[in-house]
Amino acid sequence: MKNDTFLDYLSTKHADGYMGTDDNMPDSFERYLESLDTNEMIDFADEWTKNVLEFAQLKVKQIKGVYSAHDALEAVDKVLSDLQK
Repeated sequence: MKNDTFLDYLSTKHADGYMGTDDNMPDSFERYLESLDTNEMIDFADEWTKNVLEFAQLKVKQIKGVYSAHDALEAVDKVLSDLQK
């Protein structure tokens, strides 16, 4: 997944609109985080959650050759566990 954590997602959002040198990017990102208001943060969290869920759904759909409900649940558990890393 492109954005493993919410912070990674916010970093990507910042980078998409960043104009400057690599040296100044970390400080710019800090200022960017501080400038986000509550509604923007909630909107970004909603987008990120939607992306995570869509990724999980794709991974679950890729589970093939499952012969029992137990095997399917184990495979889903593994997908969810991998997402938490």
